[in-house]
Amino acid sequence: MKITVITGSPRRKGNSFAMTEAFIRAAEQRGHTIERFDAAFLKIGGCHACMTCYKTGKACSFDDDFNRIATAILESEAVVFTMPVYWYSIPAQIKGVIDRLFSLVVGGKAYAGKKCALIACCEEEDMTVLDGVRVPMERTAALLKWEMVGQVLIPGVLNEGDIDRTEGCRSGRALLSHTPQPLRYRCRGGKGVAFRPRATDAAEVAALRPRTTEAAEGVALQPHRDNPGLVNEPGIFLPPAPAAEGSSGRSSACPGVPEAEKMTAG
Repeated sequence: MKITVITGSPRRKGNSFAMTEAFIRAAEQRGHTIERFDAAFLKIGGCHACMTCYKTGKACSFDDDFNRIATAILESEAVVFTMPVYWYSIPAQIKGVIDRLFSLVVGGKAYAGKKCALIACCEEEDMTVLDGVRVPMERTAALLKWEMVGQVLIPGVLNEGDIDRTEGCRSGRALLSHTPQPLRYRCRGGKGVAFRPRATDAAEVAALRPRTTEAAEGVALQPHRDNPGLVNEPGIFLPPAPAAEGSSGRSSACPGVPEAEKMTAG
């Protein structure tokens, strides 16, 4: 599978970059082809709303590095966006790319049917801070008729290397590892929750049950607060490690993260 990866951090050794690189290494090991664009280091302006998309033969009449990204996206089967949260929203470095995806629609291109994933992090431990990235990217995927197959959302990281205290890189590596794919991994205060598409029948539920830990057995599925089509089972970790015989099956991974007062992270 050909995958286009688009990053939005200006820090080459930042936390979102570390998760991105973990994902790319795992994807390449599985035989996928990766084309990566680091938006912060490219020449990418904002959308001019001129409605002349593809009139010159290129995605945007204002020719810059976005036109290379647009070509790569159309040729890909999957697109992965990675970024930190900046001031409760999408960083400016990648926002121009996202805004100009509009050109694919105006140009009438065959953009639908791709898979999509999101890797993001923030400094605050409050998971709702990540909604400033998560919600617009989920809506972007829905508009473009892309299937959002995975998200890794990690709070509580600011300084370079903070991601090493979380499950972020491990979760990034696991984005392509499982079927059905967990939709979201959350790490907060030492606890993880993975969201996946709602099972459609009893047989599918039974097939998923071995993925749960002992702590989750017998716990009713809970709907995701923003999307009733998703459910979570407490105790599902990404990736799920098989419990040793005689153990509780609980994961000791994903240590808690310290309190933070500011919110930008890269």
